[in-house]
Amino acid sequence: MPPKQRRGHGSGAGGVDRLSALPDEILGVILSFLPARQAVQTTVLSPRWRGLWRSAPGVALDEREFAVARGRRTQEAWRRFESFATNLLSSRCSSAPLDTFRLYANGRIAPVDEWIPRVVECRPAALEIQTPNNVVLGHEYDYPPCLAFPHLGSGFYGRLKTIRLVDVELDASFSELLSSDCPALVDLELVGCSNHFPLIASATLEKLVIDSCYDCNDSAEPMLVTAPSLTFFKLRIHEDCSYGISVCDAASLVKACICIEHGGYFPTEDLNKLLAGLSSVQTLELKGFDNLKTSFASRENFDQQQTSKNPN
Repeated sequence: MPPKQRRGHGSGAGGVDRLSALPDEILGVILSFLPARQAVQTTVLSPRWRGLWRSAPGVALDEREFAVARGRRTQEAWRRFESFATNLLSSRCSSAPLDTFRLYANGRIAPVDEWIPRVVECRPAALEIQTPNNVVLGHEYDYPPCLAFPHLGSGFYGRLKTIRLVDVELDASFSELLSSDCPALVDLELVGCSNHFPLIASATLEKLVIDSCYDCNDSAEPMLVTAPSLTFFKLRIHEDCSYGISVCDAASLVKACICIEHGGYFPTEDLNKLLAGLSSVQTLELKGFDNLKTSFASRENFDQQQTSKNPN
């Protein structure tokens, strides 16, 4: 038998850097799976990697990467994160398409107002922003102001298909953004958001999730959802939805899920209006309702609906 060859550094690859030999487009996709800080740190690998992060199709900014003490946020950590995020966005190649942008910024939101216009200028296809509130900074609670997306026209939001917002305070202009500036939007998810806007209107929206949001609409009228292309609608009420939600022009609706968690409140009159707006739905799931038959008293097809009284 011929003697076994010794393996040098590189484990069978002869020390050849095969990863760096890949095209820029492939390396950019790889960088998109890394948090932004780690993606930038790849510049130290070799000259081949320098600057590739500037055109990566995905950006994930996460303040938790900059925590200097376990389980606690500090002003120093925030300053480092703010400086990094500002420099990264200002250094990004403006001509490179941005497929996904994800941001986790805990507590403070003022700098986010400065970052969002730059992100929008990169014409993202998917946008996810998480800004958990009520974070202790020093000895005081820092409650963020409303986030206002810049109205730059459909030319900047034309690629935007997915929006996911978690614990974000949304001002009244969010309605106009959805109806006027997002011609390709198909997926909208709002989780734990404080909603100061009265209307969700979109001709292209197919999936809508409103999960445990706060009703802050100053008009004292139900939030109106108008989405003729909507096929899936999920509404979870965990606290107070005193003004209710109404759905109209949803002829394409296939499935709807409405859940009232323990302690949640939704006026019976508004509930009846909501159910009336879901008349074309094929599958309807109701959870947490004490008097389902009362709510369906005016509906002839009660027995055809799939219902559940208690959450899973």
